[in-house]
Amino acid sequence: MAMIEHLIVKPQWQFHQQPKPPVKGIPIRIGDSPSIRRALGLDTPSCETSGAAEVNVETTGCAQTTQSNSHPTTPSQRNLKLSALSSQVPEATQLEDVRPPIWAMERQALCSSFPYFQSYQSGHYHTNGKTKGLLLDGHSAPGDACLARGKVLITHVGGGAAPSENGDFVLGKDQDIHSIQGSSLIATMNASEPIVVLAGSNYSFFPWLRSRARYCVLGYYYVTHIWEEPEFNESSLRGFFVRLKCRLEWAPSQGKPWFHSVVGGGWECDNSSPSEILERNPCQCRRRKIHVGSNLCYESQCLSFFRTPDGSLVNPRTLRLCSALLSPTISWKDDQPLPPLTPSSPGQEGYLSTRKGFFCTTCGLLSSRRRLLSLTCPGCKTTTAFSHTVQLPPTPTDWYFEDHSGNPWARLGNSYIIKRYKLHQCAYVHIIRPIGKDTRAQKRVDRLYEKYQEAKCLNLFCRGIASQGQVPGGLLTSYYGFNSGKEYRYRGESTSYAFEDSPSCVWTACQLVQRIANRALTARIQSVLFNECLNVAYCGGGQMNYHCDSEKGLGPVVASLSLGAPAVMSFRRKPLKKVIRDALRLKLGKVWSNESCLKLELRHGDVVVMEGTAMQYDFEHSVKVPSGLRFAATCRTIAK
Repeated sequence: MAMIEHLIVKPQWQFHQQPKPPVKGIPIRIGDSPSIRRALGLDTPSCETSGAAEVNVETTGCAQTTQSNSHPTTPSQRNLKLSALSSQVPEATQLEDVRPPIWAMERQALCSSFPYFQSYQSGHYHTNGKTKGLLLDGHSAPGDACLARGKVLITHVGGGAAPSENGDFVLGKDQDIHSIQGSSLIATMNASEPIVVLAGSNYSFFPWLRSRARYCVLGYYYVTHIWEEPEFNESSLRGFFVRLKCRLEWAPSQGKPWFHSVVGGGWECDNSSPSEILERNPCQCRRRKIHVGSNLCYESQCLSFFRTPDGSLVNPRTLRLCSALLSPTISWKDDQPLPPLTPSSPGQEGYLSTRKGFFCTTCGLLSSRRRLLSLTCPGCKTTTAFSHTVQLPPTPTDWYFEDHSGNPWARLGNSYIIKRYKLHQCAYVHIIRPIGKDTRAQKRVDRLYEKYQEAKCLNLFCRGIASQGQVPGGLLTSYYGFNSGKEYRYRGESTSYAFEDSPSCVWTACQLVQRIANRALTARIQSVLFNECLNVAYCGGGQMNYHCDSEKGLGPVVASLSLGAPAVMSFRRKPLKKVIRDALRLKLGKVWSNESCLKLELRHGDVVVMEGTAMQYDFEHSVKVPSGLRFAATCRTIAK
């Protein structure tokens, strides 16, 4: 304990007498493409250490002091300074004229409609190792800035914030530049590719957005700089955590930002008090031209990271940013043609489109697609109806996978064949399939498939509000459906209709499933009478994740009719609690497996019967539709 207390009292960097050799293979922090370096003026004397212009820019929580090791102000004080340092609040008449061209009120609507940002939890979206979108929302960090009327943004990336005792959010762990966020930003920067930057209503520099939208798209920006710096925190043994910062610059080919009239031009530069020229530390790491008059090391893995030769830690809030970082420097000729930001409407693709969101060309709102056969914008109430054509029943010839269970097909009357699976002593799965193409059984399901595609039936399919999810604004179910008969709710709130008020094909499907299920049941259960039917539509593919039908009041038999495109249905045991899994592993040497124990390919006209109480309490199932249009009529018995 004495040694630990000694380490806490004396910072770690004071114990090292010799500097550590430079770390090999650390990626470049400043864009090295000739166009960006030339545009930023990095090859000119304007940003050199000795001849750099001394600019004093005030950013969030960066009070200028003369002590190099002084701690920054508290988060609450930073928030007070932010309101004083930010640009003046625009007048109400000025705000009325500014409307985001692309905006959203829900996170799911944003991610399902906007192709450049599809991250439901993180503020960073990347594909193929490169950043595509960056969302600026939530709490600002020390040193964040919005300059040149929004054309230059200094922001933090990487997450890791944790609430403090007074309710403010502070950095709770080191941010790694080699993480997926840092490496993808560096790859995008070195490739000179723009990213799409979005802002949320919690973004400190856009307070006027709170009366307009929850999210909005700012436009294309280039990542020009990315670096690491220390952020003081008493909970760290070193006295600080590593913060990842980056500089974003507006792509000039877009013209003026649409928000330039309601965002200030930044803060005035004060050259009256020149910054102290710090001596060069002894490490051999590559120097970054980030702060004026400093020869600091910006490699967090180096022992000289933000330290002077005598081992003192330098507070980045006491330094001033280089003048090339404070104003736009990329010219039109260095910019490249940019693809349009506005997404195409799914109305051009038809109702079989796989997209779950759409963009309103009238008001610019990104919305979630709620109905299968029409689109209605919640903002301007504009409705677009889909034109649809009846899809013919598919005729699959190949299996998606081989059935190695060894269970043979058996005849079930003159029109069906059946295959049975026993998963548990009280858990059975039966799959029943029509025989031939021209039989009465096959023609019956073909007519049902056409009836389900009539407009009066398709208009009832909609996405309900999911009861589970931690996404801001809530979540809608991934499937389109409606309920007939007895009201049934599980993961989502589906609209319920009486059988008399439902299309006739629903009652016909329920009666067909009931007759087939009663013929397939074992001797344990004599017969079943269904009083509920959940109708689900999958268009252009889709899936329903693992779930079970173990709600209170449900009968021991659940049966489903598959119409249209083929699907893969998987079964697995329910996940055990971590305590039980650890006990099985330690005492019995058994490791719980999350893999499926049974896979079935459901074709057009197949009926799956799940029998037994253990079927829903010990197992769960999922359905995945690779492509095409598929309907499922799942029937249950609900206690009255």
